[in-house]
Amino acid sequence: AENFKIDFDQSKKSVILKCDIKGARYSTNSYNMHFLLGNWPFDLMNFKRFEKKLTYEGEIDGVPTSIVFEFPYVLSHCHEHVWPR
Repeated sequence: AENFKIDFDQSKKSVILKCDIKGARYSTNSYNMHFLLGNWPFDLMNFKRFEKKLTYEGEIDGVPTSIVFEFPYVLSHCHEHVWPR
């Protein structure tokens, strides 16, 4: 990952991590998101898909959580992979 930016919001008790992911290529035009999903009890199919981003709203270990993956292209995806459409 590159270009890290971390924002702390004390009033909301939240942390926002923004970065560019490098080196996640799975094949010529497919990217593996498994390392970001880790041991969470869900996969990319639980995310809402927009043209160039995937979003998740829910709880992880009882903590309200929002996750946004943004891409520079119109995307398609399966459970753990993302690729340009």
